[in-house]
Amino acid sequence: MKTLYITDLDGTFLNPRGEVSAKSREIINKMIDDGLLFTVATARSRVSASKILDSLNLNIPVILMNGVFIFDPSEEKYLSANAISEEKAEEVIKIFEKHDETPFMFSFSNGNIDLEYTDLSNDAQQNFYEERKNKYKKFQKVSALSAKGKNIVYFANLVSYEKGKPLFDEISNLSGVSAVFYEDTYYDCWYLEVFSDKSSKPGGMEFVKEYTGAESTVAFGDNLNDIAMMKAADYCCAVSNGRKEVRDIADKTIGKNSEDAVAKEIFNMFYGKQQD
Repeated sequence: MKTLYITDLDGTFLNPRGEVSAKSREIINKMIDDGLLFTVATARSRVSASKILDSLNLNIPVILMNGVFIFDPSEEKYLSANAISEEKAEEVIKIFEKHDETPFMFSFSNGNIDLEYTDLSNDAQQNFYEERKNKYKKFQKVSALSAKGKNIVYFANLVSYEKGKPLFDEISNLSGVSAVFYEDTYYDCWYLEVFSDKSSKPGGMEFVKEYTGAESTVAFGDNLNDIAMMKAADYCCAVSNGRKEVRDIADKTIGKNSEDAVAKEIFNMFYGKQQD
């Protein structure tokens, strides 16, 4: 039976420094050479995930920005891209403005992702900007966000739980968009992400499953935005450093992300023996 193994990145497959460890890279690349169907599903864009993805010998599509994009790393091209309608994007902007919040807005055209923002309201947003400002072709400050004439695919807001929860609740009631709200892996804040309701990690998993002809799926995760994908998989594992809500729905809890737990568990399942 052909099985697709799919993992979240931050907090799950990546180590606490946000890297693919040398051990995980060695294990996964060896298995890919032996026919393993392995991919990732992440909230990261191609730009922020490029160094991570390029270290792996990925030969099947990956799921980016929670399913907004399906990207083929071997062909270096996007297979699928889901935009938010201009009308709905404007509604999302108005909700952020009403709550006096300042998200990053992502648009997509001609194979490029551009970012706009109005202000950097906290340290987490400042760090987000500093880490990415030289990686995108266009990352600019504007006086006000507008979706008019743009192909908007994503909003990301780094915010406290207290400020983000009312936003999440209101945006979740909008038709045509989906939202996820979860604690950040690296900074003391929560991520609120908004994207088309045609996008999701489980939807991306199903796309790759059909694309590869896989008959079953095994998913790995650690955070609230992984739960839907894990529930949709035939079998799912949570890393032991993951949130309790994720561990509670998992078929199995494995070791920590700092212990190469995902790579080792896939090795055990793929070869039917323990990894040394």
